[in-house]
Amino acid sequence: MAVKSRPMWKPRRIANLTSPARSMCQPSGQRRSDEIRRLEYVVNAAGIAMKHQGRAAFAASGGSTRILDVNLTGTFFVLRAAARSMLKQDPVPSSIDGRPLQRGSIVTFGSIQTAVGIPLSTTYTA
Repeated sequence: MAVKSRPMWKPRRIANLTSPARSMCQPSGQRRSDEIRRLEYVVNAAGIAMKHQGRAAFAASGGSTRILDVNLTGTFFVLRAAARSMLKQDPVPSSIDGRPLQRGSIVTFGSIQTAVGIPLSTTYTA
């Protein structure tokens, strides 16, 4: 469906909610849902990586913690805040027969490394 045919679906605002900390994600998501009448789409493309020397046995815990905070924990908190906001919304009615369709869409990008590992990037693959 083209945006041109549905002007009400035009993006009004794009918010960058990148933050690994739960305390940052939830207030931002709540503030955004208060400012915006309707949250139609959330696209999550969080992902940082770093290679470490000496394989997993010698990986520094600080770098690994940061990767997990952004890639896993941050993703969870942003998606949870979006889902809570969307569940409170009325469904979008079908333009054909008026039946309720959806309350919003969430897209999360993954990585090829979920299927194919790359040497020296153990934490990212986790």
